[in-house]
Amino acid sequence: MERVLLYIFIAMTLITQASCTTESELISSNDPLAEYLAFGNIHNSMLEKTQEAIEARSTKGEEFNLEDWKELHELQKEQVQYMDISDSQKVLFTNALDSHFEYYNIDNIWEKSYSLSSDNNKCEIVSLINSLHASSIIDSFERDLLKKLSEYIIRQKNEPQFAILLAIEGLATQWRNHYGIQLITKKGKFSAYIIGISLSSAQWWEDNPESAAPQTRVAPWVYIDALGAIRSACYSAIQQQISSQMSGNVDWEQIAYSALAGAVISSTTGLKQVAAIAATILSEIFG
Repeated sequence: MERVLLYIFIAMTLITQASCTTESELISSNDPLAEYLAFGNIHNSMLEKTQEAIEARSTKGEEFNLEDWKELHELQKEQVQYMDISDSQKVLFTNALDSHFEYYNIDNIWEKSYSLSSDNNKCEIVSLINSLHASSIIDSFERDLLKKLSEYIIRQKNEPQFAILLAIEGLATQWRNHYGIQLITKKGKFSAYIIGISLSSAQWWEDNPESAAPQTRVAPWVYIDALGAIRSACYSAIQQQISSQMSGNVDWEQIAYSALAGAVISSTTGLKQVAAIAATILSEIFG
């Protein structure tokens, strides 16, 4: 379904000139990324609560079915109801979690995103990024920044020792240097949400090595979190553009919570795999 949306979107982009939104916002924090890092903090909070739930179940000796994600999915939607966000934001978040349920099968998402071509410049993720640029949802700087993130995702996938935290910190620095504290229109917002969530995710895995494979500097699932965030946000923007007849206007909160949901679900994949491995080891030791 997502791929069909992409094809429709590309076709509409070729015949329609998207207009620019007049929305603007003054970032008052000393860190222009602060507003967007807040979404990363929500991601990490969800990760903590999910890990606690997984550990609680593991201590009871209950095994996880890696093919059945419904229980944790419902648990995560329930967790949203206790967050300090508005009711409308809770609806956006839970709807996004439902919309991106397929991200629990991260292997399938990986295949869809990167296996269309051996050339990374022609893979689906890059096509999504280029499509958003063509419709003026993102500017040229964001396009290039997101393509770099895509390259880092590939490297993390293929090189477990690659320090993706440092790489994403570098992208965050580039974003800050380019946009700074200024009157920000929609330009910069999309990449800021992705960087904020990805950076927080990478930091969490770096700070919680016990949740990662012991031979890696950071968890091999960091690239999955970034992939989940960027892909789900792209499709949210595309779907909105198709629905609005290429108006150029988007609901930024909807994009933010879509990115958040994609990253949260993808993170859960890593946590559950760790728990399953741990349960297997414990059963062999004490079974």
